[in-house]
Amino acid sequence: MWKHHLIIPPVASANRLPVAPGTIRAVWAKPAVTRSDVGKRVTVTENGALILDGEVRSVTWGDRSDLPSLKDAKIERVLDSFQRLVQRSQFRVTGYKWHHVPYLTGSVNQTTKDVAFVEMGHGEASSVPARFYIADSRGPKFDVYDTNRLVDVTHVKMHDGMEFSHTITAN
Repeated sequence: MWKHHLIIPPVASANRLPVAPGTIRAVWAKPAVTRSDVGKRVTVTENGALILDGEVRSVTWGDRSDLPSLKDAKIERVLDSFQRLVQRSQFRVTGYKWHHVPYLTGSVNQTTKDVAFVEMGHGEASSVPARFYIADSRGPKFDVYDTNRLVDVTHVKMHDGMEFSHTITAN
């Protein structure tokens, strides 16, 4: 059975401003390490290649400071995003250090959506932190009055386990 949903975002507050479609976009991507990889051996090469039990996965680490130095280490645990307030998936090898999970590359492993609103904050040293929001619907299982909402892009988990990766702006 098919149903149509109309997403009507709430009125913007004084700090929350509408964004023209296509101006700022948010990207979600599939994590390259998941719970199904627990027990596998992991190696990260100097140039950032991720090798799990001999399988090379094409990944992007984002910030180069996320690049761990691992050679044939055993993955003991994986925390999915938003589990225990973790906003980006992490994995742990033998020991206690947690590493950010890189994202799989390629268009089949990523999705992009327009940002609907931006909320400007007050930062330190003349920085202006911003939060980005997309219009979202909780779907047909919820009361119609509860379906329309704005959600911070960092708190949205997409289909196929994709999690927030980064924002991009139009040229």
